[in-house]
Amino acid sequence: MDCKKCGVELMIMDRGPLLFENDDRADVPTRAYYNFKFGCRNPECEEFQRVRHEEKVYID
Repeated sequence: MDCKKCGVELMIMDRGPLLFENDDRADVPTRAYYNFKFGCRNPECEEFQRVRHEEKVYID
């Protein structure tokens, strides 16, 4: 994904803690994931190092 202001590809700025989904339900498998935060890596851009996108990344 690219920055909407300058067009440079976003970088991963932060990876949150390991989180779990459906851990409290026996009828559905538990899934583990990280919440990655992406921001612009272009120092000339006004959006530089601001979080522009968050995405769940599941661990298989």
